[in-house]
Amino acid sequence: MLRILLSANVFILIINVYFLIKPTFILLKMLGNLPTAWGAFLGALVGLCGVAWTTKKGFENLISAQDHRAKIEIEARNHQQALNEATEKQKERRAAKVLASAFIAETGELMHEINNRINSAILMKSMMISFKDTNKVPSITIKPFFLPVWNNSIGSIGLLGASIGGDITAIYSKATGIKEELVIDPPDLKFGLTTYDGIIEGYGVWTLDILHVTKRLTAFICEKDDPGTLFNDRLKRKSSVQDRPMEPTA
Repeated sequence: MLRILLSANVFILIINVYFLIKPTFILLKMLGNLPTAWGAFLGALVGLCGVAWTTKKGFENLISAQDHRAKIEIEARNHQQALNEATEKQKERRAAKVLASAFIAETGELMHEINNRINSAILMKSMMISFKDTNKVPSITIKPFFLPVWNNSIGSIGLLGASIGGDITAIYSKATGIKEELVIDPPDLKFGLTTYDGIIEGYGVWTLDILHVTKRLTAFICEKDDPGTLFNDRLKRKSSVQDRPMEPTA
């Protein structure tokens, strides 16, 4: 029984193969009967189609490879650009912090010098009050400030940002306004006393301004919350009646 089934399957397979390849034989027979010119033409046409298909696939693969390479190169350039920008920002940030530290040191010395001048003005005012001849008042001398950091960093203030840079310029403007030693000859005692009162008060308010800008610089270095602009601080001091000269120290 098994042999019969196996023989039947083989017979069916042979028939299927015959009907499958029969059209091919018929086509080959027809092609064989064609004239030689037609055979050559059809062969060339088949070959040309094969070459065209192969060329098309080659160009498609080449274009795909070039697109992929271009995409990788663009991503690599963008990544490198991002790294360069991050590195440049880090350098600028470090340079800005160094500059802020230098300004803190110089404003500290500036405040010390201002405090000395306040004490000197208070002393000279006290001596002037004791003068008997009110028409013979000694000259008032105001010397320029020594500001090496400011003089060598004017072009780099932008690293600190427009807001902090503007406040630094504001507090230094009072110091840079005196280029040479200034001598004031009061015509009388009243003028001399008024001049010293203005110096004491002005220097005191100036000290409060410097203190606030120093706080901003410290917050910038430590990356803490900014205490706000100098303009807003002045408004707060004015509204709370705190805009007074700093008490001089001995």
